[in-house]
Amino acid sequence: VRRAVEEFQIWGALQALDAARQDGHIRYIGLCVDGPGLAALGLWQFHDAFDLILVPRNHDDASAYETLKPVADDRRVGIVTSRPFAWSDGLPFFDLPDLWRLRNLAKSSTGMSLPEAVIADLSQEHPVMVGVRTAEEARLALGAYDKGAPVGLAAYLEEYRTAWHDPATWTRLAQSDDRPLRDAARRRIRREGLA
Repeated sequence: VRRAVEEFQIWGALQALDAARQDGHIRYIGLCVDGPGLAALGLWQFHDAFDLILVPRNHDDASAYETLKPVADDRRVGIVTSRPFAWSDGLPFFDLPDLWRLRNLAKSSTGMSLPEAVIADLSQEHPVMVGVRTAEEARLALGAYDKGAPVGLAAYLEEYRTAWHDPATWTRLAQSDDRPLRDAARRRIRREGLA
């Protein structure tokens, strides 16, 4: 669900899913949230037979998760969270060179890299689906589940959030020689009207 839909727009698809489940072609019906939580909540009022929701959640923006979690708990629907690193425009937060010192600080005091710590923290409540681009990211994601959540992560993340929301950070990053970083910074500046 990316945007709000009317019942007549989705009713046929929901009926087909119910029929497929009753005929044994599928076991479970999931709801993938890829937009505002209220849009998914609107769909949920038309159809109560979801077994699982996949919803974005990270330490910078958990609004869709916070909107849908009470309903999922009330209806006994499973939750899997996604996009733990996607704080902005497809750029993982730990890719920001200006903030590497914080990642190193987190590793020296917790024994984990910051990406591992973030996954370990979020996975305490629900499974976390992590999209990876490299073998190193896959190693970090898999390793995080074997470790407990680090003490003091909230303080480290608060430093990240402060820098993340500072327009000066994005103005600086928009001048970077690293093209993906520069492009992500420019997209954020345009979207947020930071220029």
